[in-house]
Amino acid sequence: MKKAKNIFDELYHNKFAPLYDFFQHGVKNDIKGRVKIDYRNRYDMAEQMMHQEFRFTYSGGQEEIIPLKMRFFFRFEIEHLLRLAGFKIKNLYGDFNKNSFKSDSSEMLWVAKPV
Repeated sequence: MKKAKNIFDELYHNKFAPLYDFFQHGVKNDIKGRVKIDYRNRYDMAEQMMHQEFRFTYSGGQEEIIPLKMRFFFRFEIEHLLRLAGFKIKNLYGDFNKNSFKSDSSEMLWVAKPV
């Protein structure tokens, strides 16, 4: 008897991969005077990591770049992890106004309780 095989192809679209440019975040006043704050992001979909850099440009021309790495999660991954950890999912919202979660939601807010 032959062993069964499961072969599948999943579309992998990585629109976030290209190198990124800085975007202006704002201008603030601090103890060093006026500071311009820019940031840039790059997403690594294979590792589920967001690489972000904040660039602070001070009034004297000095620059400081602070890197930040954050892991991001997908909806069904969090559902699975919550259930494995012994939680029952009560609600999932797409924003802080308790609107339904959709593909273009700004947030993924979970309400869960231990079982």
